[in-house]
Amino acid sequence: MSSMNMKNDIFENLFHLVNFLNAPENDADLLKLAGIDPKKDKHLLPVIVRVGMQPSLTVGQLAEQLGRDHSSVSRQIAKFEGLSLIGTRPSRQDKRVRELSLTKSGQAIFERIEKARSDKMNTLFSELSESQLAQISDSIRLLNQLIS
Repeated sequence: MSSMNMKNDIFENLFHLVNFLNAPENDADLLKLAGIDPKKDKHLLPVIVRVGMQPSLTVGQLAEQLGRDHSSVSRQIAKFEGLSLIGTRPSRQDKRVRELSLTKSGQAIFERIEKARSDKMNTLFSELSESQLAQISDSIRLLNQLIS
């Protein structure tokens, strides 16, 4: 395979993977596996997971990651604050910026989602050898280094 074809193949496979990861039905399936009603809020999983994985994430950074405007994400955060899932505090660097964190209830939901995700990945990857898993891990790590 030529270098150009290989690069196109990489892009097409990444595109497919991103679409899979962003598909709302996959979020709903993961919530079900975690024992959480996916009909409660379609934005629960992407918000809880991002805040859980990135301590001190700001509302603006979250909006950017979700591809949504700041005001709609702020409303969503207010809703999750009202449900005692997320807490906010002013940033130490800029008091106008709010940093996000999970409450104990939010952390419990995050842990259930992470357990369900881990179980799903273990099933998905059960047919792969250790060397294949290492190859996938190394390749993804290299891609992340290239885009960082």
